[in-house]
Amino acid sequence: MGSPPSRGPEDYFKPGDWNIDCSICGMKMKAGEAVQNWQGTWRHVKCNEPRPAQDFVHAINTKEMQVPFSQKAGSTFAQICTFNGMSAVPGYALPGCMLPGRTMVDPLDPPTDLG
Repeated sequence: MGSPPSRGPEDYFKPGDWNIDCSICGMKMKAGEAVQNWQGTWRHVKCNEPRPAQDFVHAINTKEMQVPFSQKAGSTFAQICTFNGMSAVPGYALPGCMLPGRTMVDPLDPPTDLG
């Protein structure tokens, strides 16, 4: 059948106390020497760790996130340099886009009307 397990350093009689296993290292200890972790498990004092700080983070109240005032966005003009707009040909060239000496244009793209 086999022999019973050998006695360890925690196998002694102490009135009102009993043996438990540490939930981290698995070593035997007396229940009176254990500390309860924030997760509810019992551990050695040396195996216990503090609760993570992220567990205490709270969401911001919606009133704290409100802006004091807002306004509608105005119309914004954004010029886009096209292939014909980069040419130096009058009627096709766009200010800020044209490249001096460039005469190539796309005949399928009509001239730009800036008026």
